[in-house]
Amino acid sequence: MMLTKRQDMLAEIADIIQLLDDVKTTLLNDSIEDANKLLTFVEKDVRKLKNDMKKSLN
Repeated sequence: MMLTKRQDMLAEIADIIQLLDDVKTTLLNDSIEDANKLLTFVEKDVRKLKNDMKKSLN
């Protein structure tokens, strides 16, 4: 089954939300270095999603 562009973006947002939840859990367990690594992934994913959204508007 092929996802539409919007469905694909929503799936990416859900992935980012899950990563942020993982960051929260990691921070609660006092693993600052691991949380920082996860936040790096979140930052890359958000940047990619932002670029994809800009492209879809054009």
